[in-house]
Amino acid sequence: MLTMLAFNAMKTEMQRLGYTVKIVLNYTKNFTLFLKFFLMDAHVDLQRHRPHEHQRIACLLNNVSNTRKGLENAMGWVFQSEKAVKTMPPTPYKVLEVLREAKADFDKHMFAIRTSWAPKRCCRSTSSRSSTST
Repeated sequence: MLTMLAFNAMKTEMQRLGYTVKIVLNYTKNFTLFLKFFLMDAHVDLQRHRPHEHQRIACLLNNVSNTRKGLENAMGWVFQSEKAVKTMPPTPYKVLEVLREAKADFDKHMFAIRTSWAPKRCCRSTSSRSSTST
């Protein structure tokens, strides 16, 4: 039976089994979509023949939506705590220190690459040009 007690029991069981808040949030989202589809599909029949059942499912949908908002807040706290524990990138001082150490090797390798790929100069000398122009 679709009740808030059953939903809360399922949510508690999922948390007991070690599911993360994100997984419980995803399950809640899918359950909400199911309830919306069910109400939309059976809306006319339930409202006409069993209005109490229609009202009960609509109330359950509202409660589950409110629970989902609480889980979204919990998810925000999880992200905040993960962000607080996460190691920060190196400071500019440490980056400059590493670059200073690596610069000598880098310059040496770049000089070797430039000299090995340097285009060959033409045989003409500049002195021959100056003598022909006079």
